Amino acid sequence: MAIHQLLRGKGKLGPVTVGSGGTLIKKIKSATVSVDPANATAGAEVTVDVTVTGVAAGDLVFPTSIPALEVGLVLKGIKVQSTDTIRFVFLNTTVGAINGAALNWDILWFDLT
Repeated sequence: MAIHQLLRGKGKLGPVTVGSGGTLIKKIKSATVSVDPANATAGAEVTVDVTVTGVAAGDLVFPTSIPALEVGLVLKGIKVQSTDTIRFVFLNTTVGAINGAALNWDILWFDLT
């Protein structure tokens, strides 16, 4: 069964664990968020915190689609920063400044808490 079918409630998945310690995935959730990176100077990292109701420390979060970013701006990482907050980290790999556009990102997270 495909993950998108599970997200739409068309099937059930038995107990699934993450890692060798066997952390149980309680729920799989998804959302679409708007992310607007601030101006990034040459070689700099820029963080953007986005509210996502329901995420908690310890959950695993992943982008499921990556929109077309400006040339030289790359996604360095995404993580749960705190309850209801996800942090995106971008890196400007160029020698000039980049002001990233606001874009919609689809994300998926595993509720492990």
